[in-house]
Amino acid sequence: MCSKGLDIYVSGGSGPGPYKTGGKTVFLKFDGQENEWIKLPHLPMERQYHAMYAFDNVYVFGGKDDQRCSNSVLRFNTPTNTWICSKTKLYEPVRSPAHTCVGKRVYLFGGFLSDNTLSNTIQCFNCESEQSYRVSYKLPDFARLNSKAVNYKEQMIVICKDGTVLKCSEKDSTRPISKITKFDRKGFGACCFENKILICGGEVSFSTRKDMMLYDLKSEIVIPMQETLPISVSHFCFTKAIVVRDFLKTECGTSMATI
Repeated sequence: MCSKGLDIYVSGGSGPGPYKTGGKTVFLKFDGQENEWIKLPHLPMERQYHAMYAFDNVYVFGGKDDQRCSNSVLRFNTPTNTWICSKTKLYEPVRSPAHTCVGKRVYLFGGFLSDNTLSNTIQCFNCESEQSYRVSYKLPDFARLNSKAVNYKEQMIVICKDGTVLKCSEKDSTRPISKITKFDRKGFGACCFENKILICGGEVSFSTRKDMMLYDLKSEIVIPMQETLPISVSHFCFTKAIVVRDFLKTECGTSMATI
């Protein structure tokens, strides 16, 4: 899942999906202007556990089908409503990576490889030049899975399941810059919100959560939020989108809704 302005895009997945063809090739768009879901042309191949980003076009990175991980990059041309498979592949096939973007460069952090081992690689795909490469610095072992990445003021920040916060860069080594105390959760969602990092849901000691918190990277203070997710949830897709106020059922103090 990803968003661009008022629109939200959803593709693939591991469930049966709402259509006879199954969910692994489904591609849907929520039109935020009209407040309705639109069925778009199916993915050209099955995908689950992948990453998605929307710029001028919509991109799908890696993931897997029923058998193995993929290194393919799929591009949906929004003006023509057609799918194109990029000739440039990811550096390595991967599923379930943490991911974020800086400009039109998409970064994938760790994840599972085809043999079900974990990757230490940080790889990048430049959506303007369609170049793919591996960043020379590697992830520490504890950050390879169940981490989330965000773009915080044009810096790549990775939040690990033990609360360690890493700063990643192509020009400098990956290094811890702070730690969220008493965190120890996996399957959470994270995004930047009001100059802080918003963390939602996840799983703590086998218990699924619906709490929300703001983490101030400068002061290293955690601010629990009064608002919660509608339900307890973990290992979910998470994106930040603009929602027209008239369409909101619940309002959390701003015109920006997090879905």
